[in-house]
Amino acid sequence: MEFQCGAVKEPDPKLTYPTNTFPLYHQVAGHRHGKGQTKLGLLLHSDGSVLKPLVENDVRSIREQGFYEKITEHAKNCTASFAEAQQCCDQVLHGIIGLTAQYLGEFQSDYVVPGMDGPPVKYIKIEDLVHGFELPCIADIKIGRVTYGPDATPEKIEKHESKFPPQRDIGYRILAMRIYEEGKFKMYGDNYCLRLTKDTIGKGIKKFTNSNPNCVELMFDQLKTIDKWFMNQRRFVFYGSSILFIYEAKKEHATVKLIDFAHVHEMDQENGKLDDNYIYGLKNLIKDFEACQPNYDIKLAR
Repeated sequence: MEFQCGAVKEPDPKLTYPTNTFPLYHQVAGHRHGKGQTKLGLLLHSDGSVLKPLVENDVRSIREQGFYEKITEHAKNCTASFAEAQQCCDQVLHGIIGLTAQYLGEFQSDYVVPGMDGPPVKYIKIEDLVHGFELPCIADIKIGRVTYGPDATPEKIEKHESKFPPQRDIGYRILAMRIYEEGKFKMYGDNYCLRLTKDTIGKGIKKFTNSNPNCVELMFDQLKTIDKWFMNQRRFVFYGSSILFIYEAKKEHATVKLIDFAHVHEMDQENGKLDDNYIYGLKNLIKDFEACQPNYDIKLAR
C-alpha cells in the first residue's frame, strides 16, 4: 500500500461526505467513514483538523467530548507552567496537558447518514497529530489487560476477550501499523497484529521502529512522561484507550500521544486507586520500546 504523505486522499465516489471533508489518508485503525453499523468514522477537514463523529445519544461520544473539554477548560484557566504543577489547583488535569491531541471544539456538519433518519452529524474537532510530518510511520496501540469498561454487556466482554486473548498477559495490543519500508508505506493490520503472541509482541514493536531506530529514544522518553502521569493520578481509569505513535522515517522526530477516551471513567479521588489495568500494559510496552533502542544489548551487559 502506497500513499504520498501530505496529499489529500480522493473520496470514495460511492460515498457521500460532509462538505469540506476528506478521507483521513493516514488513518491506521478505528472506525472508518461509510463502514460499520453507524457508517461514521474519522475524517480530515479542509482546515487541517481531524473530525471524530459525535454519535447522537451515545454515552461514549459524550464521555469522550467531556474529557477533552475538561482538559481544554483547565488549560485556558490555569496560568501555572508545567513545572509549577504542584501549585496548580488541579494537578491531574494540569499534568495531562500536552499528552493528548489538542481539542478544537465541535463541528456541525451538513451530513446526514444515507438511509437513516436524524439530524446532520456533529463531530468533535481535534488536532491532526500527523500534520507537518513528511514520512510518518504510525502505530495505534491499545493499552490495558482489560479493554472494556464496567458498563460493558456480556456480549461486549466476550467480543473483546476473544479478539486477542494474549492481551491479558501482555497488557497491550498493536491495532495496526503503517511503516515506511523499501521506499514505500506498508500497512500491517489484523492479519499481522492478531497473530502476535506474548513471545513475539516485542518483535512487532521492533518491526514498527525499524524504519528509523534513531527515533526510538524519542518515543521511549515520551512514554516515560505518560507513565509518570499515570503513576501520580487516581482520578481517572482508562479502558479501550490507545497510544498513537508517529515518527519520521528519515529524520529524528517523533510524537507520542494518548487517544480514544470513550471509556475513560472519573473516580472518587479520595478512595481512588492507581489504574493498575492500564499501568500494567504501559510498563510492558515501555520495556519493549526500551529493548528496541540502539545498543540496548550493550547497555544491558554493563
